[in-house]
Amino acid sequence: MKESDQSQVSDQESSSMNSVQDPDNSSDSSHMSPEVQDNQETPGQIDSTTEQPEQEISPFASRTMPRQATTTVAMYRLYNPNNYEHFYTADVNEAKTLLTIGWGEYEGIGWFVPNTGQAVYRLYQPNLKDHHYTTSENERNVLVAQHGWQYEGIAWYSDASKSIPVYRAFHPSLTSGSHDYTRDRYEQSVLTTQRGWIDEGIGWYGSNIVPQSNQDDFLRDISNGLMGIKNVRFDLVSSVSRKNWLDQTIRSSVPLAKKGNVFPSVMVAQAILESDWGESGLTIRANNLFGLTKGTWTGAVYNVPTAEMARKDGNYSGYRTQAEAQRGVAPYKMSLKEGDYYWVIGSFRKYGSQQQSLVNYIEVMSQRGYDDARRPIAKIIRMPQLHWEMISSYLG
Repeated sequence: MKESDQSQVSDQESSSMNSVQDPDNSSDSSHMSPEVQDNQETPGQIDSTTEQPEQEISPFASRTMPRQATTTVAMYRLYNPNNYEHFYTADVNEAKTLLTIGWGEYEGIGWFVPNTGQAVYRLYQPNLKDHHYTTSENERNVLVAQHGWQYEGIAWYSDASKSIPVYRAFHPSLTSGSHDYTRDRYEQSVLTTQRGWIDEGIGWYGSNIVPQSNQDDFLRDISNGLMGIKNVRFDLVSSVSRKNWLDQTIRSSVPLAKKGNVFPSVMVAQAILESDWGESGLTIRANNLFGLTKGTWTGAVYNVPTAEMARKDGNYSGYRTQAEAQRGVAPYKMSLKEGDYYWVIGSFRKYGSQQQSLVNYIEVMSQRGYDDARRPIAKIIRMPQLHWEMISSYLG
């Protein structure tokens, strides 16, 4: 690994060290290590007398450890301030989903891992809402059989060359998030000498081979963009249902806006105006947030009478009243003055969900003719406070 790459990862972990808790008044928890020691094995290590685990891959592991042509992949590190858990995954989609639903914050790349080697198992405790990682087959089996943990598959692999040690620490006063894993020796030292954590040694090894590419910038921009939600004036929203709709629409829009190079605030503001907070008939019946008509759309279509205004004096085809349009009779020619209203049967795009409407909006905005709506990537989400303060002018 290049020296600059090594320092980059170390800086990321050091900067996120404040998220590792040092509780003074936390409730007692079961120390995972003694539970395993009762079965005569040290956590994080494979008993030399025990047969090495086979490299089977569970269905879940296909998400947590994607197989790629490159020799290594990045492990992304997230933090949940509500339960103190640090979460690690090689699956950028899983990381993006957790950020989108508001699970936690993105802290950067933890380390790099190879695509083969000794398996690192991933477990989940539904009561604690916590994940645990170990190379020990025995520790995995004890946690599943005796302590209510669920086995989720192989999360990643430990480097056979033992290039970069990843240290494991335990805090006996934390119920959830009681284990921390880091390649940063300084972070490990501070935690175990100053903040009450117990040094449990090396959990596994990372690789010193830098992946051909990673999604660190992508996840960081999404995380920064979602942080801007704090600047939205939800107190101005008139109802709980609208607040919930707005929160969900913002969270769904941020990663899509990043992909489409548009301002998420503008995207959400347009959805508010066009769909009347998701409460318009078109949105309720067709999940259409932006009033997009059929055009070149080849999917499902929703036909509905809609009012139009004559832009100038002339002849128009349609109906004089909504009742006529609803009866299904054939449209007819009529002479109208500028500003007169008339009715037509509008054909609108029908989506399976509002999420699909947001996705299609980005597809439309990527077409020629919408260049003015797009912005350079560097300006998309890096100023979340300004963007989300803008949207507050639409609330109330």
